[in-house]
Amino acid sequence: MVLGIGIVLSFTVVLMDLAYEAISSSMCCGAIGIACMLDAMYYNDKSNWQQQTGGDTGGSTIGMIVDILFGVLCFGMALLYLIGF
Repeated sequence: MVLGIGIVLSFTVVLMDLAYEAISSSMCCGAIGIACMLDAMYYNDKSNWQQQTGGDTGGSTIGMIVDILFGVLCFGMALLYLIGF
């Protein structure tokens, strides 16, 4: 849901004027970053539940780490779009 809202807002800003292209690109990357962080929170809860029930937590932990790394990368790209690189 967060990803969809961010992308729709991004395209809306692009359609308004191309002068706001950096803002719309930043919003799109930021929305993907937020979606990754929310997914990492889900994997954290899933890992806790698997640990309580005696299941294997390896896949959830790896998924959480990958989501966090990709989210940080997306936030970095959003910041670079905002400062103009």
